[in-house]
Amino acid sequence: MAEQGAAQANAAAGGDGEQQQQGWGSTMLRWFIMYYAINFFMNKWRGNNTETTTPPVDVEGNPIQIPTSQLPHSALWKPDSLYNLRVYLSEQEDLFSVIYAENANDYLIYAKSSVEYSCNDASYHETELNYSLTQAPSLKNNGSLYAHIVMAQFGYPFDENDDDFDPAKVLYRTHPLVAYKRKPKKKKENLLFKQQQDDDDAKPPTEEAQGGDDDDDDAIIGYWKPELTIRPLCDWTTFKANTIPAQIVNHYKIDIESNRYWPVLYMDDFWLLGDKLIALNNASLQEVPLKIYLSPIAQWKFMLQVQMEAQYEQQTKWGMSSSEDNDEVRRLLMESNPILLGVTMVVTLLHTLFDFLAFKNDIQFWHKTESVKGISVRTIFVNAVCQLIIFLYLMDQDTTWMILISSGIGFVIECWKITQAAKVRYGFDLGFPYISIEDKVSYNEGDTKKYDKEAYKYLSWVFYPSLFGYTIYSLIYNEHKGWYSFVIGTCVSFIYMFGFIMMCPQLYLNYKLKSTAFMPWRMMTYKFLNTIIDDLFAFLIKMPTMHRLSCFRDDVIFLIFLYQKWIYRTDYSRVNEYGFKPKEPVDGDADKQEEEKEKKKKITAADTETDRNAADAEIDELDGNVVDASTKKNQ
Repeated sequence: MAEQGAAQANAAAGGDGEQQQQGWGSTMLRWFIMYYAINFFMNKWRGNNTETTTPPVDVEGNPIQIPTSQLPHSALWKPDSLYNLRVYLSEQEDLFSVIYAENANDYLIYAKSSVEYSCNDASYHETELNYSLTQAPSLKNNGSLYAHIVMAQFGYPFDENDDDFDPAKVLYRTHPLVAYKRKPKKKKENLLFKQQQDDDDAKPPTEEAQGGDDDDDDAIIGYWKPELTIRPLCDWTTFKANTIPAQIVNHYKIDIESNRYWPVLYMDDFWLLGDKLIALNNASLQEVPLKIYLSPIAQWKFMLQVQMEAQYEQQTKWGMSSSEDNDEVRRLLMESNPILLGVTMVVTLLHTLFDFLAFKNDIQFWHKTESVKGISVRTIFVNAVCQLIIFLYLMDQDTTWMILISSGIGFVIECWKITQAAKVRYGFDLGFPYISIEDKVSYNEGDTKKYDKEAYKYLSWVFYPSLFGYTIYSLIYNEHKGWYSFVIGTCVSFIYMFGFIMMCPQLYLNYKLKSTAFMPWRMMTYKFLNTIIDDLFAFLIKMPTMHRLSCFRDDVIFLIFLYQKWIYRTDYSRVNEYGFKPKEPVDGDADKQEEEKEKKKKITAADTETDRNAADAEIDELDGNVVDASTKKNQ
């Protein structure tokens, strides 16, 4: 439990670099479920591409005029038609004031002609350029920059003052190239040498960029988007009136005169990860890169991405995930093999199932256990302390409330285990609250307490020097927000790296007692299966090497437990010395036990027959003695 909480703590801390192994798994699973659901219901939502509408007629055969708003929604542009594309960059948000300006060509950065409106390979283009910030000096002062896109059918002008101008043949779109986010929460400093640096190891922003307030940790700064992805939607579906799917209807622009729709020009920032954004408040930054992608998108992909974006925004608003978690899912989808992703989807579901079963069996084990003989009670106390430290660390890192609740529940469960493993009394004495903890009789009996104390004595020879050494290392080389963060962060990092040694006392007890009958094997089996799944995730998720190795170190501990289970076998056909309920014998041993029962019956029968013969002999002897006595008396 402590190791799982430590993984959560390191995933939640943006400055530490460790990524959370859980949490994103359920999001990815919903991604695939949504994918198949959308494909299944798409035909119902889309309508029929080949459907032809027959105008209604009256009794005399004359056509009836249908209101425009009731006409089907069909595409204004035909498939495979050619178009010209132009992209302008300007600090002005109004598109028309830019493209109709006398110096409009000064803002033009990209132009492409005779592009096919389809999803064929010929429709894909990309270019790369650098944009000088001297052209927009306000960007360093949280200014904005917009990309104005003009898409016109080939042979038709985009200027409305032209005589051949047709508004149905031209599409306009504006997209911001600057995203606004909170700057790094706080500066960290080396507490020993007082050397400050930013969380992202960048130079500190100037006072002008921060609005003159160095202590304002909630300041908003601009981040440059290095990619501009223009994705025309390959969709020529004919929808019935007012039946465009609700999740994508806002992307469709309807012509009120014909009730038909212009091509959807989707500005795709879905695959633009947060670590690619460039902070603009750096005084030394003179130019920024910009890649322009022209990449058509199919309708099913478009619907899927739009739905996922809405879901991510909702989850972030509710505190169920963060932008970093969502970026990890995107990174996984971009960089992993599709077959491996399919396997991941299956094992994610299994991971969730095993987590639930491990939790269920752990609670059942401690709820029913009355004797703690053979169990390392000290480990339970240590795990509770570890969970408390992890919870305090998550609070210090301003983690989302979902992770805080999960960690808090883990701490409560560890405290509840203490009440099951020891005698806990609490109340008020002279008006002051008190808590009294005593060992159970079953813990004091035998050698459990003795070996548990020995295990922690040997463990302390490794534990305390390691903690002292890591504390000195962290104080010299790492940066912290303050002394409180240093203490909490150092303890959590130590738990994260060396938490596996907390399982060693139980191994020592098993070795000394030569038995494993007292261990919750069902719970440990499910946790072992989850550890194997975590090994798979260690190859899929971007994470530090130390975190990846931590997944495999747990395997070593569990393998040692399995070896002890094998050499210290338990006879389940009898009630053991620890008071556990016996189980029914396995089928392979049933015949042997029946043979033993038959032998016992024969021995019992033989003993009974022997006793009976001996009794008859004694009776005959007594009868003979009585006859002899009677004869002598008569004489």
